[in-house]
Amino acid sequence: MADSSFSYSSLFKGKTLMVIIPHEDDEINIAGSTIHGSILEGIHVICVFSTWGDNSYTPDIRRREAVKSLSTLGVKEHDIIFLGYPDGGVHGENAVYIHGDSDNFTVRGRHETYGTKAAPDFCM
Repeated sequence: MADSSFSYSSLFKGKTLMVIIPHEDDEINIAGSTIHGSILEGIHVICVFSTWGDNSYTPDIRRREAVKSLSTLGVKEHDIIFLGYPDGGVHGENAVYIHGDSDNFTVRGRHETYGTKAAPDFCM
């Protein structure tokens, strides 16, 4: 390991770090090194996914992938939270809240949070 003066513990002053993640795979692409480095320094990391990332795949597949990738980084499954919003698309083209009245605009038939067989709706 290279010697460095950088420290996640000095950057994040508390003992817990919550990482808000738009959708599955962003945990690795955007915050992977921060998550892993923080865990190595003894910081408790909680990861919160906003959407199911279900634009191209089912929520159950995306959930399994996220749990597996985060476990590789050292995050425990009970520290992974899925809020259950439908995926708004790569450029927000399906985003319920961008397109006005969320009661009338749906993403693949959904306009509210929802759960899966493996992960019940977070609101419940």
